[in-house]
Amino acid sequence: MNIGIVGGGKVGASIAALLETCDFCTKVLVADQQSVKGLSGLGKASFRLLDVMREPDLNAFVRDCDAVVSAVPYYLNKIIATACASAARSYFDLTEDVQTSGFVRELAQAHSVTFVPQCGLAPGAVNIIGNGLANSFKAVRSIEMRAGALPLSASNQMKYYLSWSTAGLINEYCRFGEALNQGHRVPTAPLDGVERLTTDGVEYEAFNTSGGVATMCETFEGRVSDLSYKTLRYPGHRDLMKFLLFDLNLS
Repeated sequence: MNIGIVGGGKVGASIAALLETCDFCTKVLVADQQSVKGLSGLGKASFRLLDVMREPDLNAFVRDCDAVVSAVPYYLNKIIATACASAARSYFDLTEDVQTSGFVRELAQAHSVTFVPQCGLAPGAVNIIGNGLANSFKAVRSIEMRAGALPLSASNQMKYYLSWSTAGLINEYCRFGEALNQGHRVPTAPLDGVERLTTDGVEYEAFNTSGGVATMCETFEGRVSDLSYKTLRYPGHRDLMKFLLFDLNLS
């Protein structure tokens, strides 16, 4: 199976490295608009120069793959998903953008190939874990998901280092999320609902962001009373982001 990865940043290169150990994958094509570092030593991976805004080039790349993983900023995913639908190729992405996920869902309903958006940490892994734990009980009253990719050490004021898409981070900080409250689906305001928690002696803060809940409100509506997702950060991060995005109106 030939797997195409669109986007050769930290996430895309990491996916290529993980696929190196997978028996089902015989070849990995990593595409980006600039040369990609981190592919040396990967026997299955090769690089292809690609600008996804050039439709003929994107269509040619997609046709050379059995499945395509989009590791680019969320605003490019619709273009790639559409190309995969036209070529009948399976599509996967890591998007946190709710609108993009809805678009991919509609494409999936109209085509007979596999489309799986929201395959990251949150949305993605945290939802699989939460769903698995909830389904292991006969009855569940509430589901609380808290996740964040945090550095062990940080010297900047934000107490954070970005390891994925800057556009995706700002997007989830600015858009409304969703939760279940007393069995009903309700919108959640970004950077709201702040809470403090301590794990292994380390203090964290959690607050609402968009997208991390994925489709779990739809799945568990009528089955649980309360369901929520919040992003984890070190204390103080949320206040600085609120100042930048909302007090200064940079959102």
